[in-house]
Amino acid sequence: MNWLQYWDHHRTRSKNYIAKIMAQFTFLDAQLVALLTAIDDSSHFNMLQMIVHTPIRNKDMSAFASSFHSYCIACRHLDAFLNETAAS
Repeated sequence: MNWLQYWDHHRTRSKNYIAKIMAQFTFLDAQLVALLTAIDDSSHFNMLQMIVHTPIRNKDMSAFASSFHSYCIACRHLDAFLNETAAS
């Protein structure tokens, strides 16, 4: 398994979990919906879906650093929101 396959596996899992949560849309907080949508629509996920089965010569994955960083920031925002919500 290479890094793209690893990331794509987590993309698929994340999208499945997000879909299950969004199925309860009526009961969700608007900020939670926005945070989940930011992850679900991330350029990191979109890029992976297109290139996961394409041979990549970039061994150090630096070409994906920016989209991965943005994805990580979106995940941190979601984590902070969930921690704040759990604490109140």
